[in-house]
Amino acid sequence: MVVGCGIDTEERLRFSKHLSDFEQSEFISMIFTELEKDCFKTFDVELCVPIAFCFKEAMFKALGNSWTTSGIDWKDLEIIFKKNPTEKEFEIKISGKAAEMLADIGNPQVISNYEFNDETAIFEIILNNE
Repeated sequence: MVVGCGIDTEERLRFSKHLSDFEQSEFISMIFTELEKDCFKTFDVELCVPIAFCFKEAMFKALGNSWTTSGIDWKDLEIIFKKNPTEKEFEIKISGKAAEMLADIGNPQVISNYEFNDETAIFEIILNNE
C-alpha cells in the first residue's frame, strides 16, 4: 500500500549562483552533508546538486511535510551517487527526524527515481508498505 508520494522538479539554472562558489555557499552548506558535497565534486556538481535537491524536496512531500514545519533537517536526507548520475546508481540515507517519521508509518520501502535533461531535474519518491 502506498503511504506517501512526493515529486519535485527544478530548473537546473536556478542553482548556478550557488555553484560558482560551491565551497563557500551558505545555501550548499545548509542543504548538503560533507559526504554529499564530496560526492558531487567527484562527478558533476552542476548535475548532482539539482538532482539531490529534488530528492530532498520529494522526500519532504512523500512524508507529507515541509522543511519549514516538520523539524526535519535537510541533512537528515542524504543521497550518495555511486557512479556518475547519468548511470542512476545511488544510495539514500535517512536519519534523525525523517527516520523517526518513516518508523511512525511502518518503515515503508522507499522507491525512487529521477530524470533530467539540460534544463530540468525531477525526482520522485513512493513510500510503500507491502
